[in-house]
Amino acid sequence: MLDIQLFREEVEKIRADHNRRGLPHDNIDKVIELDTKWKGMLRETNELRRQKNEAARGIGAAKKSGDEAEAQRILSEVADLGAQISEMEKKTDAFLSERDSVRMSIPNLLHPDVPTGADESGNTKHSLHGKEPSFEFEPKTTDKLYNLYLWHQ
Repeated sequence: MLDIQLFREEVEKIRADHNRRGLPHDNIDKVIELDTKWKGMLRETNELRRQKNEAARGIGAAKKSGDEAEAQRILSEVADLGAQISEMEKKTDAFLSERDSVRMSIPNLLHPDVPTGADESGNTKHSLHGKEPSFEFEPKTTDKLYNLYLWHQ
């Protein structure tokens, strides 16, 4: 799985890799969109936490001054903020989960030495282990026979 920093900082590398493979950029764009939404939701959640902490400090001050009605109002405000935070955390986690799910569907970057081609005909052979078998007849599936040959050596 590609690191999210690659999407944030070097998305053109991923786009270029998809161009080499002939793949659409839809999932790349979706990861970036979901990441942006996730970061926004995270900021909102943290702002709600800050407000809750600030309000919670007011409870002690209100009780100290003897204003029980104000303390109760602040307590209910803190409870409301806590419920909002809980709901925002669920939404934030959902965005994160969806972002990572889409991100996992994007293939790793190709090595620069990998040949570009429309099909297997563009592949190059770098090494051969063992002897390639030769037959006096046309085998039905040379790949399977060759793999069997290598397996039994």
